[in-house]
Order: sequence, then C-alpha cells, then structure tokens
Amino acid sequence: MTTRTALGALATVLLLTPLAGCGLVGGGNSVVLVGDSLTVLVSDQVAAEAKADYDIEVTATWGVRIDEELDPAAIAAVTSPDQVIINIGTNNVLQRHDTTASAEDLAAMLDLFDDASCLHLVTVNERINRLGDDFGPDAAAFNAKLREIAARRLNTHVIDWNQIVADHAADGIISEDSVHPTPAGVKLLADAYVDALRDC
Repeated sequence: MTTRTALGALATVLLLTPLAGCGLVGGGNSVVLVGDSLTVLVSDQVAAEAKADYDIEVTATWGVRIDEELDPAAIAAVTSPDQVIINIGTNNVLQRHDTTASAEDLAAMLDLFDDASCLHLVTVNERINRLGDDFGPDAAAFNAKLREIAARRLNTHVIDWNQIVADHAADGIISEDSVHPTPAGVKLLADAYVDALRDC
C-alpha cells in the first residue's frame, strides 16, 4: 500500500462517520455523500442546513478518481441509505482518465446503492483551466456520460454544479485554481444538495 493510498484510506475511514449533530428525524432519511475534495469542502455546510431532517454520512477523499472511491463507497452502501449524492469525477477529468472507463466506474458506483430511493449525480465544472491547459472539453464529455447514466435510471437525478458555476461566473464562487469553490460557492453547492434531498 502506497503512502497516498494509506492516507486516502485513513481520510475515508475518518469521514465515514455520522456528522456531528445529525440525527434521524422522521422515518428513512439516511443520506450518504460520496466524493472527492468538493464533497469534503461542502459536507459541513450540508450538515448545518439539513441536520434537522437527515442523518448524513460522508465518504470522501481529497484527490481521488471514481475507481479509487469504489471500495469506500461499497462500505457506505452497507448502511442502505435512502438517498445518495455522488460528486466525483473532477480528478478523472484533471488526469484525463478515459471517459468511457470513468462512466463505467460511475455506473458501478451507482449499482452499489441500488436500493436507495434517490440517487443524485453532480456534474463537473466545465470551466477548469490550469496553467493555460483547458479541461473544458474533457469535463463536457464526462458530463455527457453522467447525464446518459442518470437518464437510464428512474431514481437518478442530476445536480447541475456546472450550470451553477456558469450562472455565477462573475460572483467569485470558484477559487483561483478553477476547481474548488470559495465559501460562497460552498454555500451554493450545499443549497443545491439540500434542495435535491428535499425534492426526493
């Protein structure tokens, strides 16, 4: 096991616990958030907004691709959550991981949560540009596959983070790295998560 893998596993284990203050209110409102750094950044805000209504668990690791989060997601799936929000794929885009393989891994992750009432997939920001390297086409291709996957499943919905970023392009919701949300962006993304949960 490499140092990176060991640290990632430790981060996942530490995050795969109920968020403080969250309790199960009403029947069947258990939620799992699965993802990468965006999920790490947004999870506290989601908990703050939704703790009265949902029991939220998080499995997220900074810097991972979809295939690298499949095993932690499988552990989370054992809890049989009612809803799942999956926000992962940015690192697949940044590493220019094969889009078809990424889509297959995303579908496999959804299969882990087949019993959930609602699954929510979050699009990737298509305005990623690092040191003049434009990842927009890669992100757009990934998002197209994500939408195809969601369209094939009756209980799967899309949270359009890419559209939120576009709508607020002048509002400073993305940091200078063009990937991670600022505090204002975290609030908007968390609001989108909570709205999706309540619409289920």
